[in-house]
Amino acid sequence: MSVVIYQLIVTHILTLWQPDPAAAGEARVYRDGWGVPHVYGTAPAEVLYALGYAQAQDRLPSVLRNYLSATGEMASIFGPAFIERDFRNLIRGHGEIARRGIDQLDPKILRLVSSYVSGIAAYMSDNPLTIPKWAFKPDPHHVLALARSLAWRELDRQARKELELRTSTPDGSNHWVVSQERSAENAVLLLADPHGTWDSDTDWYESHLQGGNLKAFGFTIPGLPFPIFGHNERLGWSALPGGSDGVDIYEITFQSPNSIVYKHGDGWKSAVGDTVLIQVMVNGKLETHLRKTLDTIHGPVIERKGSTGYASRVSISEEFRQVEQLYRQVTARNIQDFFSALGLAQLSPQRILYGDVEGNTLYIRTGRIPVRQEVFQWNRPVSGASPAAIWKEFHNQEGLIQVINPPQGWLQDCGTAPDLVMSFSPLTPDRYAAYIYNVLPSTESGRSLRAREMLSLINRMTLQEALDLSVDTYVVHSERWIRALGIAFASHGRRLQEKYPRLSDAVEILSGWNGRADADEIGITLYARWHQFCEGRTIGDRQVLSGQRLGPATRRNLVEALGQASEDMIERDGRLDVPWGEINRV
Repeated sequence: MSVVIYQLIVTHILTLWQPDPAAAGEARVYRDGWGVPHVYGTAPAEVLYALGYAQAQDRLPSVLRNYLSATGEMASIFGPAFIERDFRNLIRGHGEIARRGIDQLDPKILRLVSSYVSGIAAYMSDNPLTIPKWAFKPDPHHVLALARSLAWRELDRQARKELELRTSTPDGSNHWVVSQERSAENAVLLLADPHGTWDSDTDWYESHLQGGNLKAFGFTIPGLPFPIFGHNERLGWSALPGGSDGVDIYEITFQSPNSIVYKHGDGWKSAVGDTVLIQVMVNGKLETHLRKTLDTIHGPVIERKGSTGYASRVSISEEFRQVEQLYRQVTARNIQDFFSALGLAQLSPQRILYGDVEGNTLYIRTGRIPVRQEVFQWNRPVSGASPAAIWKEFHNQEGLIQVINPPQGWLQDCGTAPDLVMSFSPLTPDRYAAYIYNVLPSTESGRSLRAREMLSLINRMTLQEALDLSVDTYVVHSERWIRALGIAFASHGRRLQEKYPRLSDAVEILSGWNGRADADEIGITLYARWHQFCEGRTIGDRQVLSGQRLGPATRRNLVEALGQASEDMIERDGRLDVPWGEINRV
């Protein structure tokens, strides 16, 4: 097939020919002013071939490193620093299960994945002088392994929380949706704003795909062919990690510190020992490192202290159809199709917001969630000796936390418990098992509070209002902190003024600040520095935010922190009135 690449909307045209049986046709790649590829073809296979080519052109090292990471082969190229990562991914079996899954995958999905991988290989063949020396030719199983490993990231995080006995609180990132009735545009308005890093192999990759039934705008991870969130011409969705509990930690009691025999029921079982081989590049030569593993009826032992071990059981441990679910989501035509795609439950627990051209809105905390006996506290390690702790079935999607077309006309989850996703939310913890709710009720981030306030106030949201809210610069709770500072300064300012000569000037700047993080504002610069110096001090945050009486330690520490922040700014910047845009760039 041919791939025609238009740089910056036809300022440069490059025609590339690469025959491929899976994609016998022509695809055109237009790059806009941001470099985003807009791929057009007559069929999905052609489009995905060209997407693979474009992704490789943009971020080939990231694509290949993501594949190596998923299959546990990073150390074979990049050395000992990646041994632990490789070990984790090898015992999870991403590469092995992906290879087995190729033969069981829907043939249509396999053809599309193969076409995408062929596009990557075509770029590498056409540009041998620009590819890394360590590059290798990927094949379809790499795509499946990567999708599977990405699905495990949230599950790993959940497992770590349970192992460390940490309470689950609302997760980060932002999304909200406004119904057609509450929109001045006579259409649903959907915002997707997932958080991420600045410089990582898994930073988002944006693309526009147009060919056959594949008509998608969205974002994915380098090495995957389909968007993780985005929209087609009929519907859109946002997907954020976190939600119901999809992994469990079991406390295993061994007969002795060196034994592999562990308590189960009224008797004992033997864990299955194995050896994982990790290839490691050391001083230009490959070495084989051996790591011992133990597998129990509950899963692999991930930590052991003497006679006590901890095993992890993951709800998607044998699943390999993550790519199929992404394809079905992006090609869905209506809410029924999309709901059915989510029902494959191949991904980690997610918080989904959805909107479509028919005016439907949906919020669901989805995933493959085991049916558990509620006598156990599942957000903590449970007894591996109890047969009752072994789950065998999964909840139907209809039984998970969800709401369709709420009368409030808006939904938001910007780090929000379900009972706060809308005004008078019916999604209260008494209606669900604790492991399905899996978060402290009525808890939220400052971003969530701001979103709820704004969405409830706007009766007919315009597109401009939606855009303004998406980049809202108001610093949530800033007025409460400055109010508390005023009280604290009144009681402690005089005695600390001599120690910190610029203290009163700093208080004056913050008192006159409008609470916004705009580029020309000086108050936000001082406010941010002040909060840095508040960290680690005894400050009653609840008293500050609720307006309750401040304790003596809180009052002194609020003022002391500002004094230190002002001295630090004078030393580093030479003044207190530093515009935010001078030190913060986005």
